[in-house]
Amino acid sequence: MSRIAGLLIGLLVVSCGPAPAPQPPTPSVADCSTACAHLRALGCPDGQPTPAGTSCEAVCEDTVASGLVRLDVACLAQVPTCAAELRCSH
Repeated sequence: MSRIAGLLIGLLVVSCGPAPAPQPPTPSVADCSTACAHLRALGCPDGQPTPAGTSCEAVCEDTVASGLVRLDVACLAQVPTCAAELRCSH
């Protein structure tokens, strides 16, 4: 019986190799570049650089990364009007 237990423990140790490397996150269907391009196509001021020259893409990425405001980038990429972009942030 102890031989079987030893064999089982040995197999368990061998089968427990290193954990697989984590996979990078799957890119979303819409990203800040897509959203900003859409806002510019609509003529929205938010699609343009800030007065300091920061691009829409940089502002979008910083906002998403901060977590202070929940910005739905996929929503921004599909808004029908500039006024509708307000519904994309919470």
